[in-house]
This record gives sequence, C-alpha cells and structure tokens, in this order.
Amino acid sequence: MKLTKNIAFLVSMVMLLGLAGCAHYKAKPLAKLQAHMPSKSSVEKESVSMKYRIFSKADCKKYLDRDVQKKGYQPIHLAINNNTSRSLEFSTKNIALPCALSQMVAQEVHTNTAGRYYGYGLSGVATLPLGFGWIALVGLAGPGAAVLAPLSVIPIAFTTAAIVDGIGSAKSNRKLDADFARKSLRDREIMPYDSIDGLIFVPVEKFDESDLAITLFDKKDGSRFVLTAQSPLTQVKE
Repeated sequence: MKLTKNIAFLVSMVMLLGLAGCAHYKAKPLAKLQAHMPSKSSVEKESVSMKYRIFSKADCKKYLDRDVQKKGYQPIHLAINNNTSRSLEFSTKNIALPCALSQMVAQEVHTNTAGRYYGYGLSGVATLPLGFGWIALVGLAGPGAAVLAPLSVIPIAFTTAAIVDGIGSAKSNRKLDADFARKSLRDREIMPYDSIDGLIFVPVEKFDESDLAITLFDKKDGSRFVLTAQSPLTQVKE
C-alpha cells in the first residue's frame, strides 16, 4: 500500500511539474516617456524633439519578459514629438544605429518548444519499461501484482506533461511575437502636433549611445530634421 501511494505521488508530481513548468509570457505595457508636447495654440516656436530610454536588464524583464540583452540586442525606448504643422516621415532606416527587426529578436528569445517537448517525451520513453514490466509481472504473478499498477501510468504522465508543456510554450511564443510587434516602432507618418513612441533593437556590439541620431523628412517639401542624443530638439524655421 505504501509503495502504491509513493508511485501515485510520483505521478502527481510529474503532472504538476508539467503544468508549472509551462513557459509563460507576462510583460507589462511600456511606460510612456514624459516628453513635453506643446499645444498648437502655444506661443512656443514649432519644434521637433525626441526622448529616449536605454533599457536595463530589469527593464527587459519588466517590459519584454525576456533577457533580450543576453541574446545580443539592446532595446531603446524612443519617443518623437512633432510640434509643427508639418507631416513628417519616420523610418527605422533613417536611424544612425542599425535596427534589428522585432520579429527577428522575438525569434531569438522564443522558448525552445521542441527541446522542452522532447525532454518530457524522452522521460516518458525511458519509463516505458515500467509499464511493460508491470504487464509482464501480472502475466507471471497474477492479480497479486496489481499493487504495482500505478507504475504503468508513469510513462503516460510524462507524455501528457510533454503535450501540455508543448502547447503552453507555443502559446507563449505567439503572445511574445504579438507583443514585440506591438511595442516596436515601425515606419510611419507623424501627423502635425502628434507623437509616436516605441522600441528599437540595436545589436549590442554596434550600440553606442553617442551615435544615436534620427533623421525625419517633411512629406511635402522634403525638409530634413535631425535629432541626436546630444541635440534632441530642433527648432523649425518659419
């Protein structure tokens, strides 16, 4: 009886570990950068400005739920304010630092679904002899061997844990992909007296804060406005 309880406990633990070990994705929404945005009726001169925040390891965990820096990418949170009557074109190609695609970064930090699945699966295969052994024992020793019946459940428990974990990990990766895409800056038009904010991902080996520069273009006449880490605001000449 004690052996049966111990085996049942082992099976329960395998199932619980499968559920608890499922990968998850729990990232918080980006905090808005508090950049000054004068209203259209303001007496201040028209200007274009930016504000940025270089993510720390703690920021990566809080807002991306993954150690992106460990995978070789430095996230930067950018906010750009267009306090002018002009429509400006923004493109990540016009950022002096090289920007990686968000989907590429997301792939790098995906949970290894196959590895986790095969880990549990191989454990199930390794315990198959227990199941077959119990069947053989019943054939030889008769009903008295039924006390060892729970042994046959162990391979099933590992297999079930593999399936549950695999499904959970795949779902987690889909949530991660969507969140990374939603939080990342993309090429777009910045309307008059509007602002945009989001993330860019720069390869760690190519990141230098002093090189941060963004060039914006007026959609109508092609005028260029350059914002840098050293000069994050530029006045627009009338």
